[in-house]
Amino acid sequence: MLSLCAVALLLHGVFQWSQLHSVSNEPFRGYARMVEDPVAKFGGTQVVLEIEGKRYLALAHSVAGRRLQAGEAGNIVRVEGNRAPLPSASSMRYASRHIIGTFTVEFVDERIFPTSPLFRSANKTRATMLRAAQLMPREDAALFMGLVIGDDRAQPRDMIASFRKSGLSHLTAVSGQNVAFLLAVAAPLLVRAKSRWRLIATIVLLGWFVVLTRAEPSVIRATAMAALSAYGVARGRDVPPLRILAIAFGALLLIDPLIAWSVGFWMSSFATAGLIVLTPIIAKFLPGPPWLLGALSTTLGAQLGVMP
Repeated sequence: MLSLCAVALLLHGVFQWSQLHSVSNEPFRGYARMVEDPVAKFGGTQVVLEIEGKRYLALAHSVAGRRLQAGEAGNIVRVEGNRAPLPSASSMRYASRHIIGTFTVEFVDERIFPTSPLFRSANKTRATMLRAAQLMPREDAALFMGLVIGDDRAQPRDMIASFRKSGLSHLTAVSGQNVAFLLAVAAPLLVRAKSRWRLIATIVLLGWFVVLTRAEPSVIRATAMAALSAYGVARGRDVPPLRILAIAFGALLLIDPLIAWSVGFWMSSFATAGLIVLTPIIAKFLPGPPWLLGALSTTLGAQLGVMP
């Protein structure tokens, strides 16, 4: 079974890698789907567009840029522009996001069309949170959106630099903590359902949260582990956390081999492994009061986990 999985992973990975080099150089005029939220960058608007089933890093200026800025992930827009391959130095950087080329936008229709109900629901929730955040000071609002749903687009450069210098950049990456908070809020409703329906509702809620947080590698890892844990509870099994991590890690690589090029995916996975394996060991040997040992051993376990 393991040999078959390894062969399937290899073949799937070769296919996905080959897709990164199948770039069309022809101009495009038609409808594209916004894969990510637009970002103000390079004096214009940068966004990832899915064109004819393939992803391109698009850049628009002037009127076209302002029209794209009004859209959200999942929206459909009519665009015109020119496609080109990524620079060779950037292909590895964008591999985990399945981006195969660049798209220079020349025209964007002013009409933006919504997509599936799932994206509409997630986008409405994000818009509600953003309206609430606008009542805060600008920096506090940017920090709030980053901590809750990982939206760090509005964070100033000095805030980002401070997070990096203090080693706390992971706080603005949605991961297991946010998933735990989500399930804790939904728990009063989930526990009222029967086992099978509780499992289905949990998986649907986790899938919605992935869309809400824009499918960052860390949240994909966390939600995969949460779904496996919920499945184990529904079956009446107590599955060890390390086994859940291993199954989630392997399943995600099978589904999307290019996620192996995501630094965030490796950092999240190794930090979790450190929490599971190293934290209990460290807690046994560190002296001090229990209230301090819990926080200190957890921090050290995660940091040692990501050290490689």
